Amino acid sequence: MKKERAGSLPQADNPFQAEEELRRLRRENERFRKENEILLKASAFFASREL
Repeated sequence: MKKERAGSLPQADNPFQAEEELRRLRRENERFRKENEILLKASAFFASREL
C-alpha cells in the first residue's frame, strides 16, 4: 500500500513514471497559464469597449 499526503503526488513504483507525470503536469500548467493570460487580455479588451 502506498502512502499519500494531501496535495502531494502519489509515490510511483517506477521513478521514470513519476518523472513523466511531473513533465506532463508542468506542460499542462504552462498551457493553463497561457490560456489564462489570453482570457485576461480578452476580458480587458471587452471591458474597455462601449456597449
